This record gives sequence, C-alpha cells and structure tokens, in this order.
Amino acid sequence: AAAQAGIPVWGEVELAWRMRAEVGPAPWLTITGTNGKTTTVEMLASMLRAAGLRATAAGNVGTPILEAVLHPEPYDVIAVELSSFQLHWSSTVAPAAGALLNLAPDHLDWHGSMAAYAATKAMIWRGPVAVGNADDRAVSELLAASASARKVGFTLGEPRPGQLGVRDGQLVDLAFTDVPLELLPAADIRPLGAHNVANALAAAALARSRGVAGASVAAGLRAF
Repeated sequence: AAAQAGIPVWGEVELAWRMRAEVGPAPWLTITGTNGKTTTVEMLASMLRAAGLRATAAGNVGTPILEAVLHPEPYDVIAVELSSFQLHWSSTVAPAAGALLNLAPDHLDWHGSMAAYAATKAMIWRGPVAVGNADDRAVSELLAASASARKVGFTLGEPRPGQLGVRDGQLVDLAFTDVPLELLPAADIRPLGAHNVANALAAAALARSRGVAGASVAAGLRAF
C-alpha cells in the first residue's frame, strides 16, 4: 500500500547500503539465483578469507547485512546473498560485483510473472561488474542486455575470453588475466556435482574481480 501510494519502501538490504561507512565502506560481492545461492556465497567467503581478508557471508544467509555494515571491527569485503524479495526493495544498491547463477520459475505468485521475477534478479547487476551463467539461456540474454561496464560469463564448458570455465578438467580463468589461469581441478570441488562446479566458478569470478589470487581461490574451495 505504501509503494502504491508513492512512498519509498526500503528493505533491510537497502537500509544497510545507505548506512555503510561514509569513508572506505567494505565492497559488497553479491549473489542471487533460483538455486545455489547459499553454497556459492559460502564458497566466496571461504576464498576471501583464504586471501587474508576479513570477510563474512551476510544477507539472506549468515550475518544480517545491517549487522555486517555496522560491525565495530569493519570488514574488508562482504559476500552477500540476496533473494528476489530483498532485491525488489533495494532501489539504490550497486555492489562492486554481482552474480546471477540461474533462473527458473519461482515465487511467481509474489512477483506476478516470470518477466518481473527475472527483471528483479537482474538488479544484482547495478554495479560495474556483472557475472552470469553462460549455460543458462535466460541469464545469458539478461547479461547481454545489462548496462554493467564489465560482463563476465561462467560455463561448465571451454571458456572463451571474458569467461571462467572448465578446460581439461581444470577450472580456468580467462576473464581477469591476459593468459589462461588454472585455478584447481574440478574433481576437487565439494560437494560433488556439476551444479557445484558452476557455483564454484561464479564464486571464483566474484573473488577474482577483487584481485584475489588464483591460489587463494583454490585454497578457499578446498577449505569449503
């Protein structure tokens, strides 16, 4: 009713974004998708910690995001899981990098249509780096239309320039380096399964966007 009356409505995520430190706020690396969000955000937090960064998983998992941004010992970076409901009420959130893992019909009774649901998920890409699943047609189409300055894909197949993928059984970065960077064997990803290899690639893309070394990506995944 407030929204229909033209009154601004802020969710907790929007409030936290507006209450970040005025000087040097911790960058947010955000993740959404129909499936795999929690696994991916925890993988990402593990990579960030392996790189020696003070990091936490927050938002729709772990620490409430408002607590994370107001913590008396500031974080270096925050891995943030965001649901479509949280994104819907986050009008100005523009993370340092955001990843969309996949799209399937979900919560359509609340969003009203698949198009509205997809558009809400795409709000994860308001920042300068957009990461998307190149193997998911709906995500790929949304990524192509994104206004983000840098678009990074991830795939379970052979990566092209600007992507992370799998080559000869190895996770490889071809997005954040001039030469192919091998991260670790796909067989080392736990829990087992192609979907978790995809999750690991998405998390790695976000970590690499902040300059996390390949060795720290591998160490974080092995510790997960």
